[in-house]
Amino acid sequence: MTLIKLAFIVCGLLLVGAAWWSATMNARAADWPDTRGVIVHSEHRQAPDGDNDSVRIEYDYQVAGQARRGSKVGYAGGPSQSADKAALVARYPVGLEVRVYYDPADPGRAVLERSPSRAWIAAVLMGVALVAIGLFKDL
Repeated sequence: MTLIKLAFIVCGLLLVGAAWWSATMNARAADWPDTRGVIVHSEHRQAPDGDNDSVRIEYDYQVAGQARRGSKVGYAGGPSQSADKAALVARYPVGLEVRVYYDPADPGRAVLERSPSRAWIAAVLMGVALVAIGLFKDL
């Protein structure tokens, strides 16, 4: 087996694993209780090349009287296009009161969005395709 074939297989398996984890966490979050929170940081950093821009959203919340800070919006996967990232930041401006969904077994694990997503299906299909290419295609 060539190194290229092995790389396809490993990348495919990693993609399937990441998709499975995301779908599992999203399903768990659907049952999490909520508490009130407030956005304390909301930023869309655009890189000069336009390819490596990032989003950072942070929110404060309390569970059982203990103050916490979260930064995960959701498990469905973040936006990939710069315009979508800007829209996400606009949806969560600093000072906005939000509903924070937290894991009762680990209240430090929290999200702002817990809507189901089918994005994991595409990731699984892409991962399976990469594994199949690595196993059956002459590279």
